[in-house]
Amino acid sequence: ASAAEGASAGGGGGPTDAPHGPNAHIRPLCEFCIEDPAVYSQDEIRDMLDMIHEGNKYTPGYDAPHGVGSAAAADLRERPGGGLRPICKAYGVVGFVRFLDCYYLTLITKRAKVGSLGGNGIYTIKATETFPLKPAERPGQPGGGGGASAGPIDFDRVGRDPTGGTDGGKDPGTMLLSMWNRGKRSVGLGLTNREIAELRYQGLYQVVDLTKNFYFSYTYDVTRSLQENFLATKSQPFPPPPFKDMYAWNYFLTRELEQCTNSMTSFQWVLPIIHGAFLQRRLNDYGRSMNLTLLARRSRHFAGTRYLKRGVSDQGKVANDVEHEQILHDEASSASSGAFSSYLQCRGSIPTYWTQESSVTLPKPPIVINRVDPTYHATQSH
Repeated sequence: ASAAEGASAGGGGGPTDAPHGPNAHIRPLCEFCIEDPAVYSQDEIRDMLDMIHEGNKYTPGYDAPHGVGSAAAADLRERPGGGLRPICKAYGVVGFVRFLDCYYLTLITKRAKVGSLGGNGIYTIKATETFPLKPAERPGQPGGGGGASAGPIDFDRVGRDPTGGTDGGKDPGTMLLSMWNRGKRSVGLGLTNREIAELRYQGLYQVVDLTKNFYFSYTYDVTRSLQENFLATKSQPFPPPPFKDMYAWNYFLTRELEQCTNSMTSFQWVLPIIHGAFLQRRLNDYGRSMNLTLLARRSRHFAGTRYLKRGVSDQGKVANDVEHEQILHDEASSASSGAFSSYLQCRGSIPTYWTQESSVTLPKPPIVINRVDPTYHATQSH
């Protein structure tokens, strides 16, 4: 369905403004994102992908010249670039997001191991890529290649890779279409207000740099403390308990994904990502090998930079709420066992309504009480 509802097709008169309200024609994620209940081996996965690749290589009557032959004479013609083509290698799903046009899938494409806790690897994100989930557009169709259209604009995939990247592997037609769309975006040619707003929202989404101070683990819940993980393992070994959404910064992006999966297998798809710090150092104490770990989890509620976020919100969430955990691991027998010691400390802004104006000239800006709460409702909620 067209994302720019009410917009006119390309022509000399220019695009028509489309409303910025919700689009009823966009299907929810659960209608086209379904988990296969079957469990496949590596060989079965390879055979399944080969079958899908061969089955989509050819399309009946594809790109047949207009007016040539008949429908009965339409033979099987090979589709340019048909079948399956690897796009990227991913190490985790950040989540799905939708603005006005379609859903976008964000994947972790580069990672780096920064340490381990009890044999569980802890990783940081080095690069991500975002892909639009929409039907492929062909030349001659709405949104394909000629002029403005009522169909959704074909966004190029957007990657967050500080080392840069190339568009290798694209066929010439795709590269030309990509160049055309970049040109349209740069000058706003043939774009409706809805498409321009979609580009703006997409740009704001890309501002969040996931390659700085974001951490995750496949086998260890980084949103919970060491004690909570130990107790949860003994009380509920499978399936693992849900993560703490307070410290999962991709909580909103994974809500619909969790609805598309089974309650017993959702933990295999939903990967909680924390924002904070992870430092690990090895110590030697008279022949005893120990690991000292400092793990900081930053709350996603009422988050903001220093001086710009102070005090408490109406829901009782304080600004710059961080949970610090110091873990000492005595590797007496092995890296996954031994004695553990954890010290937990929580910090946050003073739970009242107050602010501070940031100033270069004032080293200590004055505290301003901007709201009066006689019953201290927000403080009590905290």
